[in-house]
Amino acid sequence: MASRYWVGGTGTWDNSTTTHWAASSGGAGGQSVPGSGDTVTFDGSSGGGTVTPNYNMSCQAFTMGAFTGTIDFSVNNPSPTFTTFDNSGTGTRTLRMGSGTWTITNTSPVAWQMGTVTNLTFQCNTSTIRFTNTNNSNTCTFVAGPSMVYNIVWFDRGACTANNTFNNNFTAAELKDTGTAAHSVIFIGGSVTTVTTWSISGNPGALITINSNGTATHSLVKVGGTRVSVDYLNIQHSVASGAASWYAGDHSVNNQATTSAGSGWIFTSASSPSSSVSNSPSPSVSSSPSTSPSPSHSISSSASTSPSPSSSISNS
Repeated sequence: MASRYWVGGTGTWDNSTTTHWAASSGGAGGQSVPGSGDTVTFDGSSGGGTVTPNYNMSCQAFTMGAFTGTIDFSVNNPSPTFTTFDNSGTGTRTLRMGSGTWTITNTSPVAWQMGTVTNLTFQCNTSTIRFTNTNNSNTCTFVAGPSMVYNIVWFDRGACTANNTFNNNFTAAELKDTGTAAHSVIFIGGSVTTVTTWSISGNPGALITINSNGTATHSLVKVGGTRVSVDYLNIQHSVASGAASWYAGDHSVNNQATTSAGSGWIFTSASSPSSSVSNSPSPSVSSSPSTSPSPSHSISSSASTSPSPSSSISNS
């Protein structure tokens, strides 16, 4: 495995040009283009400017938190594959993700890291972030960054039984989990996650547990008028609210009546004529959902609104 550092500022990241690749930070260019066994770093010695990737690269860990420039995937919209992604830092940097699928294949130490977003301008565009690690010992942690906006975040881990964990308050057009084995999706207690589409549903004999990382509740806020209709979940410490109803399905387990009880989930299918709502003073509600329009806005670090697939966030 080799380490590759971008140098020389503005350029195109393609699969043949070696001019901008060095073996050390600020070193001489001319090293080989990073491949599937190599790490990639953009830092304060990379020269700034705009870097334009133009092919479906596959590399080890990708790091850019100290970069002072722009990496623009939205020009050519490639679909990169990295073992992990780290954009946590204070460099005055811009990342445009484009419309490709970003595949993250590992989980250590953190699969997706954007814990510090100082001086970051972030545009999710219409990208998909897909996590594929199937090791049952590896929790997959998504550190979204405070108030960041994403398009699709997808856990596609097959029969993996390890947890998937979300950190921070963030917004996503869609949260998706297509795992086929029983596992947990964990939210940080006190966090607020805003979604337009919730695509997390379990399978017969393989329930997905929705829970907090402790006894505090987490909040799930639905924007847009389409109701949530899922099944085969085991729900605890979860407060569901927003513009439409959250139907947990006929086969989901209501574990909400615990310390720091959750609320808002309706434990029946959306087609049922009478539906029980968790922790609600009224035992039934109509199956007709309430609707409201979903506005599209840019989101700053001091506000939370509904997601736009091409939302731009600037943090200073």
